[in-house]
Amino acid sequence: MKKVLILAATSDIGKYIATSFAMRGYSLLLTSTDKNSLQHIMSELQTKYNVSVETFQFDITAYNSHKPFLESLFEFPEIVICC
Repeated sequence: MKKVLILAATSDIGKYIATSFAMRGYSLLLTSTDKNSLQHIMSELQTKYNVSVETFQFDITAYNSHKPFLESLFEFPEIVICC
């Protein structure tokens, strides 16, 4: 199954993009600084589209965290989108 990483997934455009990929059956890796909103989006997408969703609390402006974050992923996604 193809995976897509969506950075800033709790933004309006991030939610729209996540929904669009979920509708097509992609597994989702969603990031945001807002953990509660991530949990809500994950629950909604899993229930509505029956897709795999993983969430990560991640601040894209913390540049020193980029490499460790990417290295922590079990598998690098086919698509990466920054919203």
